[in-house]
Amino acid sequence: MIVTALCRILMHLFFSEVRVLDADRVPQDGPVLVVSNHHSALIDPAVLIATLPRQPRFLAKAVLWEPRYSLLRPFLVLARAVPVHRAKDGGGSNDDMFSETRAALQAGEMIALFGEGVSHDNAGLLDLKTGAARIARGTSSAVAVLPVGIIYPDRTTYRSTVTVAVGEVIEVEGVAGGDIDRQSVRELTDRIRAGLAAVAPTWESEDKHQAAVVAAEIAAARFGTDAATALSSLNRSVDRSESHALTALDAARDLLDECQHLGVAVASVIDFTPPQLKRMERVSRVKTAAWAVPTVVGKVLTLPAFELTGKLSDRRDVNFQATSKLALGLVIYPIWWVVLALAFGSIFSPLMGLAVAIVAPVTAYISALKMHRLRRFTTARLGGPASEAQLGTLHARHATVVEAMREVIPAKAR
Repeated sequence: MIVTALCRILMHLFFSEVRVLDADRVPQDGPVLVVSNHHSALIDPAVLIATLPRQPRFLAKAVLWEPRYSLLRPFLVLARAVPVHRAKDGGGSNDDMFSETRAALQAGEMIALFGEGVSHDNAGLLDLKTGAARIARGTSSAVAVLPVGIIYPDRTTYRSTVTVAVGEVIEVEGVAGGDIDRQSVRELTDRIRAGLAAVAPTWESEDKHQAAVVAAEIAAARFGTDAATALSSLNRSVDRSESHALTALDAARDLLDECQHLGVAVASVIDFTPPQLKRMERVSRVKTAAWAVPTVVGKVLTLPAFELTGKLSDRRDVNFQATSKLALGLVIYPIWWVVLALAFGSIFSPLMGLAVAIVAPVTAYISALKMHRLRRFTTARLGGPASEAQLGTLHARHATVVEAMREVIPAKAR
């Protein structure tokens, strides 16, 4: 529970929005093997721990137990992570890993792993390793294999968003020694890959990832289906270059652009009517004005820490940028607040220093939550308040997505 609470706090601070599609697909009990895509080093497991209704035990590369990663050791212990020896790290025996994971599954626990084996920045999925299939086939009980996609529109940017899409369960009846049958292992690996491809990002650009998720959520809200099914249908239709799917994707991207221009949160227009949108726009304006002062104060007080964190983390590989930003921020920000409090205390008075020690982290938190809204809304207001024509355009984009997705999703799924 400590690890779950910590991950939820960190994800709340780093991302402006964390969305979960079809969390009800996660079995409430019994052995579950989660297989996910891997695009952002240590952020990926933190996202899954924070969003899944059950805390999974992760398979993690064995090198994380080496002395150079000693700062991660408490987290690995609390998360009860299981070490995996990878060929690219020098190899080693994984007999203990297979034994421990199968024992955990037989005890009804949830195990999670990243099927591709490595973190990467490719647009789609890498070939899946056979580890997940071998674990499931060799477990002496039924195992629910659960594909879970993690979608980052912009995974290296602070206060960006992340979507977790839960796929359909693949029921596997394991048996001791079942992983020796290579043919069945290959067949199960193919099924897992198909299940993961239905919910994981397979697009060639990050903005298409986000547009696809928005189109799927709109369809789910309008037709009563689940978002992961809608996303899967859209994925397959786009792969076949079907016109309705491409229209839905383009309209969803235009919808995102309109929301950015009007200063309206995307989540608030998933299922709406024009009068509701007008009211949301007015409410958004009032809320933004109310939070403007502490937001700006927090931004000014933390700007040096923000810039230093960004500069240091940008030197790292793209797959580790989010991880390094989060890790560096946890160190740099508190140090900066202490320095700031001591400076104000020595220049003005100890009471002023104490006030800054309290105000700085509080307003920094407010700024983290509200700066994106303020920046987005201010940019939109440069062109004046949203006009009826602009609101009508947003509604038209939404209607286009709905009609296009009506053709994409099979009638039996609506």
